[in-house]
Amino acid sequence: MAKILIIDDEDALRDSIREILESKGHEVSDAPDGATGTNMFKDNGADIVITDLIMPYQDGIETIRNLRRHSETLKIIALSGRGGHHVKANLERAEFFGADATIQKPCEPSTLVSVIDSLITTKS
Repeated sequence: MAKILIIDDEDALRDSIREILESKGHEVSDAPDGATGTNMFKDNGADIVITDLIMPYQDGIETIRNLRRHSETLKIIALSGRGGHHVKANLERAEFFGADATIQKPCEPSTLVSVIDSLITTKS
């Protein structure tokens, strides 16, 4: 199973994702913003980081860029549901800056699990 770090400013969403992933046997930690999450990654590492794009203190794009500076092999999933009609563009920007996969919120738990399973099997 994978060591996964969730970075999202919505407590309920982090808790929900944690519950889903721990039920699948993953080791999960979480952070409420990009700056905290980046520091947690530097201190503890992870196989996969799931990051929201719209967050206070450090947005998801900056978080992705910072994570990529520390690891080229880290698998990153970008999530976004805010931003109105700009959601698709935000997710495309996330891929441009290094996200391996993107998911629009809200999503079905099975979608998230499927993306994680796919990234685990292609882990460098």
